[in-house]
Amino acid sequence: MYRLPLTLFAVTLGLGALACGGSADPKPDSGKADAKADAKAEKAGADAAAEGTKGAEAAPAAKPADPDTLARGRYLAEVVMNCRACHTPLTGQGPDLEKQYAGGLEYPDVGGTWRSPNITQDKKTGIGGWTDQQIIDGIRKGVRPTGEQMYPVMPYEYFSAASDDDMQALVAYLRTIEPIEHAVPGNTDLKLTKPAIPEPSGDPPLPDPVAEGQYLVSLAHCGQCHTPRDDSGKAVEGKLLAGGRPYAALPFQGEGMVWSANLTPHEGTGIGKYSDDELMTAIVDLDKRDGSAIVGPMTFYVGAWSQLKHKDAKAIVAYLRTVPGVENEVEKTTWKPTGAEAAEPAEG
Repeated sequence: MYRLPLTLFAVTLGLGALACGGSADPKPDSGKADAKADAKAEKAGADAAAEGTKGAEAAPAAKPADPDTLARGRYLAEVVMNCRACHTPLTGQGPDLEKQYAGGLEYPDVGGTWRSPNITQDKKTGIGGWTDQQIIDGIRKGVRPTGEQMYPVMPYEYFSAASDDDMQALVAYLRTIEPIEHAVPGNTDLKLTKPAIPEPSGDPPLPDPVAEGQYLVSLAHCGQCHTPRDDSGKAVEGKLLAGGRPYAALPFQGEGMVWSANLTPHEGTGIGKYSDDELMTAIVDLDKRDGSAIVGPMTFYVGAWSQLKHKDAKAIVAYLRTVPGVENEVEKTTWKPTGAEAAEPAEG
């Protein structure tokens, strides 16, 4: 079994999101042309951040949250929703751990390359100037303080299921993240259809394992990668969690393509042959039932989901058993890790 060279990242991070507009790290000065380009990019980032907070009221001073609320917020941000993975920039060797939550991750996707924004408490380049409600609306509705709608790379279609209490806990935790000044240029080349802005109910899940599992799968935004989408980025109707979305390996990971797995309980092409224990191992440890490792973007989740509470992992499995089975034969993964000998393509 081969693990990607992300051990440090897996321990401290975990691919989740907030808003979609960010940048790569500034390039080193290599002459006047590069310096001019860097200055222009920096100004664009500052302008984007200023536009994102225009009209936002100054965040009011609030009483410190109680320990239980902060613990719940941290569990949501760092485990279930895994915000750090999308909001931490990458270098040629892996994640930049000095800029966790500061945005700037770039990833090629359907319709263009997207960048994640800075969600630290920096008031100039992050969300430190947003009110609590503006942060909640950004997460659940995909709406910035200016009223602009985010691209659905930010999984607000799934985060809209979050309860009011969980959103308040998440915001309380985000308020504890140290500010990092890191301007991230906004997305300019994305060609994705923006869905209707969801109207969250704010209700907590019913006290039932299946309902709780459905709630957790929504917050973990599993459908973001495991539901096929058309060329405009819209989810294909009737294929919830049926897999088949292609992802190119990042340069430091290796080369080749990874296709997201069919997570429906279809016997032939999905997870129907997995036992409950095997499914829990796949979720928490990223090991398939044959003992091989799950690769690709899922590697960004191992550090987060390895910390899932046992009851939550069981609830997720209980819900996945109830999803309608969809016959969808996923292409075989061709990913090969950097420096490793070629292996037979793994199942998707």
